[in-house]
Amino acid sequence: LGPRYQEIARDVRLAALVHADETGFRVDGQPSWLWVFVSQVAAYYTVGNRSKEIPREVLGEDFQGILVCDGWPSYRVVGGRCQRCWIHLIRHLQAVESTYGVEARGPLDPSPAKFTRAGHPPTRFLAFDDALRAVLREAVAYWERAPAKATWGRRKKARAFERQVRRLCDLESADRDVRRISKELLDHMDALFTFVELPGVPWHNNAAESAVRAGVLARKVSGGRRSDEGARAYSVLMSVKETSRRRGEDWMRVVTQALAGLGPPGHSTRDLAKA
Repeated sequence: LGPRYQEIARDVRLAALVHADETGFRVDGQPSWLWVFVSQVAAYYTVGNRSKEIPREVLGEDFQGILVCDGWPSYRVVGGRCQRCWIHLIRHLQAVESTYGVEARGPLDPSPAKFTRAGHPPTRFLAFDDALRAVLREAVAYWERAPAKATWGRRKKARAFERQVRRLCDLESADRDVRRISKELLDHMDALFTFVELPGVPWHNNAAESAVRAGVLARKVSGGRRSDEGARAYSVLMSVKETSRRRGEDWMRVVTQALAGLGPPGHSTRDLAKA
């Protein structure tokens, strides 16, 4: 399956839109990370450390597409445009809400904060929280209705949403949570509303989170892999399986063809070797 695995890596690298995520994964009892890079028709898994070397190796600094990811700094070495996952940003708000006993709210839930226990509500944070959620709801509503060809209008609207967020941010606030989240928003400002400006870009990273979930389950069951060879075998098999699913292929047929020496569908191992 090596040639097929390399083909998947090339397909992801050349994709116009890629989702990326990573999760903890142990190899021979030592901490490591399972990474996944997903396009519409390919999913590439690899195991390594949680450094910028993995995104650089998989996508490259000359990547020309759009990368949807969380705020992990390692992704910044990748070229192209970026869309910061808003689900991750809202989770920061939800974590603070839970400490004050605020009932859980979804990312686009317009409901006001409801307290599950008595106490003094953090007025400054809640105002910041509600205002940021309102901007996101407005941006997503525009994203859902804006025509793909409205290039100038979409760009103008993205800059307007950025200005709204800048006005909300307060690095001098007496509330430390407002200061902390404000800093993160300002640091990623150029990646917050790519989905508004460019059609076809989602505002969340659900595709990669869904793809990496299989690795999370494997980690819970087995803890990881016993060797580097086992980790690579897992990466190859998961890449072939998930890519086959996305392309409507029978992944067991792909595997049996490779075992029979027939190579990937439409190719032969001999031709690949000559190439």
